[in-house]
Amino acid sequence: MMGFTIFFVILLLICYIAPYINPTTFSFPAFMGLAYPFLLVINFFFAIFWLAYGRKRAALPILAILIGYQPLMRHVQFNFSNKKEEQKESLNVLTFNARLFDYYHHDRKDNVTSKIYDFLKESDADIVCFQEFFNKDGTEFPVIPTLETILKAKGHHIDYYTTHRKTDHYGIATFTSLPILDSGHIMTPETQGNYAIYTDVLWKKDTMRIYNIHMASIHFSPEDYNFYHEITNQNTENQDIKTGSLKILGKLNNAFKKRGIQADEIAAHIKKCPYPVLICGDFNDSPCSYTYRELSENLADAFVESGYGLGKTYAGSFPSFRIDYILYDKRYKASYYKTHHLKISDHYPVSARLIHRDS
Repeated sequence: MMGFTIFFVILLLICYIAPYINPTTFSFPAFMGLAYPFLLVINFFFAIFWLAYGRKRAALPILAILIGYQPLMRHVQFNFSNKKEEQKESLNVLTFNARLFDYYHHDRKDNVTSKIYDFLKESDADIVCFQEFFNKDGTEFPVIPTLETILKAKGHHIDYYTTHRKTDHYGIATFTSLPILDSGHIMTPETQGNYAIYTDVLWKKDTMRIYNIHMASIHFSPEDYNFYHEITNQNTENQDIKTGSLKILGKLNNAFKKRGIQADEIAAHIKKCPYPVLICGDFNDSPCSYTYRELSENLADAFVESGYGLGKTYAGSFPSFRIDYILYDKRYKASYYKTHHLKISDHYPVSARLIHRDS
């Protein structure tokens, strides 16, 4: 039993170094970083076991858990300090991977598209960052005119990465109620469907740069999802388990490496920014990752500062992680962080309120 304890302690310790190793160089730690919640639970049970049957040996998993205090705080929080008076001068920020506003299923009876619009109308957000944005020319599925009507944030910066049939536009979009001063985009390697835009806005006589980021996806196929469901229901033969597992691990490995390249490119751009920054987006990576560390360097995290409970934001079939973020310059502070657990996408919308720390 002690051998198993040491093995899983080592794996947990590897989680802590994962954010410091670029997956393009060595990707194994990235897999451990992704597995952090599970390795944490395993080590917790080993600690309980050894407290009951050999107290001195419990020190090893307990020490490993305590060393990882910071990664733990990025996964679970218990903040109770939000103040109502902060609402008056705050900036309401929302980030949401809208999954194309459910365009390909908008004629279904459940009408997810209308539910998305209803949520956005009620959000009263000053800044809304959309990933997997979609707009169709004409009157069949007019997303932009609808958002301009229902959102408080009516100004926008939209960048499309592809257009089909000359009418169907796919991209990333930032809507804001603040005056837009400038805008641009960051082209990174492996850009198809995943890149970043920036929008300079005026807030209280100061310029703020909003980065809206969508990092490389894993691109699981329907077959991958079917394999996962068969595994969880124990309906798969041994050979099928090996083939399916290797396929999924290969896709994860490829995505880790793509995000490593993208994170370096975007982080370099952020470091050169002359203004305080607000970063919103779908990183497709956990808080125990190279991507998160690169993009959050010297910034605050709205979940860590004002979140509560587990931070998971992915609502798809695979195990859920916190992969959607609101990060910001430390001259601001966040309150009212919230993950909106609505089944309107495979990501939950995330929101928070920002104020100047000297307010």
